[in-house]
This record gives sequence, C-alpha cells and structure tokens, in this order.
Amino acid sequence: MVDPGREFRKLPIETLTALVQSFQRGFYRFNESMGIDVHFRRRETSLSYSIPYGVIIAMIGVVGDCRGGLSVILDQAGFSRYVGALTGGIIRPDVEDAIALSSIGEMLNMVAGRMALEMSKEGFSVDITPPQTFCGERIRQVESERTAHIILPYLLSEADGGDGVAHLVINSPNL
Repeated sequence: MVDPGREFRKLPIETLTALVQSFQRGFYRFNESMGIDVHFRRRETSLSYSIPYGVIIAMIGVVGDCRGGLSVILDQAGFSRYVGALTGGIIRPDVEDAIALSSIGEMLNMVAGRMALEMSKEGFSVDITPPQTFCGERIRQVESERTAHIILPYLLSEADGGDGVAHLVINSPNL
C-alpha cells in the first residue's frame, strides 16, 4: 500500500505543524465558547487514505499557503450535542432538518475561521471556502489513493454520561 504520509511531506513541516495545531486550537476554542467538554484521543490519531463513518460530514476548502480541505465528521450523539449547543436547544437534531444541518456547516466555518486567524499569527496566509454539509445513516467521504487524511478524534463528554464522537480531518489534495 502507498504511504499516505507522502502527500503531507509535500508541505514544509512548519506549515503542516501550524495547520494541525491551528485547526485543533480553533476546535478547542469553539467548544469552550459553546460549553462543550472535548477530549483529544491522541492514541487514535491516524494518517490514512480511509476516513471514519458518521451521520454528518461538513467540509470546507483551504487555499493560500497550503491547499486542501478540512472536515468534521459527527456521530448521532455528536450531531445532537452540537445542534443543541448552537441553537440553544430550539432546533431538534434531525438530519432531515435543513437548519440543523446548516448549523454543523456553520460550526466548521467558525472553527476554520479561528484556524485561519491562528495561522495568520504564525505568518501564514490561508482563506477558506464556504462549508458543505452532507448527511446519511452511515456516510464518509469518497476514498482515493491520491487524497490522504490526518484524522484527529475527539470524545465529547456530558455530565450524564452520554458521549458523542467528533473527528477532525485534514485532507491532502493539492497541498
């Protein structure tokens, strides 16, 4: 099998480090502002051509000093948790509800915007595209041996024991 790391080695290590760390900082700051407790599952971090399944996938493009894409993949519990937090509990977390779906796209937009600000502090220039959101019972992005992914898994914890899962994904095409 081809090494997925080769796609990311096209970037200078400083740029790749800034991208990963800025994406994570943006995600943490977003969750902190929403009152959501997230835990990075470092041991489950992976570099792969395959990505996890979810019920919601939001994707956004990145252009500038690095090119590629960012995604967030949520399971049903993660989707419910974020829709509730983003809408103040007014909107039900239903994958058939366009407003509930768009709230997840807006979530990724806020995270990516924070990431772009963090990268600019490091001297990098990046712009982001508008988000796209997809849903299904068990979906994932199309796999390709030309697109490698850095997968950063998170557990969303609730006091009542209900946990959700979020995967942040950095996609490599055209890096």
